[in-house]
Amino acid sequence: MKHINTTPVRCAKGAALAAILAGFTGCEPMEESIPRGTGSTAITQNAPPLITVRQGQQGIQPIYLRPGDPVEVRIGGIPPEDAASISGPYIIDSDGFINLPHVGRVKAAGKTQSELQQTIQAAYRAGGLYTNPIVTVNATYSRFIYIGGQVRSPQRMTFTPDLTVLGAINSAGGFTDYANQSRVRLLRETHVYILDVRKIRGNPSMDVYLQPGDKIDVPQSIW
Repeated sequence: MKHINTTPVRCAKGAALAAILAGFTGCEPMEESIPRGTGSTAITQNAPPLITVRQGQQGIQPIYLRPGDPVEVRIGGIPPEDAASISGPYIIDSDGFINLPHVGRVKAAGKTQSELQQTIQAAYRAGGLYTNPIVTVNATYSRFIYIGGQVRSPQRMTFTPDLTVLGAINSAGGFTDYANQSRVRLLRETHVYILDVRKIRGNPSMDVYLQPGDKIDVPQSIW
């Protein structure tokens, strides 16, 4: 039977980490024991699996729209005067909708840019207004990850879909001389993952794709 380590992870300390990880307070959840031979080794119970570079393009996380995001809608394949009245900037409202001429409220939050394009095109076709509207959506959004602890430049970092743990650490200037590289913590929502970055460097296919809002905490080595 697999042994479960019920020792709580120690609370994060340090001014740099506190500044970067403001809002993450208290001790971390319990960890499972660490299996051997993998780079992402210890996780909180019932945590979803991490997506690694080994899994290829399917591991890259899409960015989903959310309330407050501005989107630019352009439509073609329709009369120019109608295109002029529909095309333009919109803000996703608090309920997750944008309000478009002739078709009304269209759900935008929770969709990718391409999914919203298809939804808008379908709405104008379904209304019988246009036979073949061509819609493009350009969203301007800000998503971030946070990295703190024993890195040379703790910071809030702009998220991109191809951003990985190694990429974030490198962008933060790399580890300090006091970093515990085998116990790097990835905080995702209520879950904690422990990453052995030394093993990941030895096998980059085990590098982990990040998601918006992730927090990376590099603890200090006790030696």
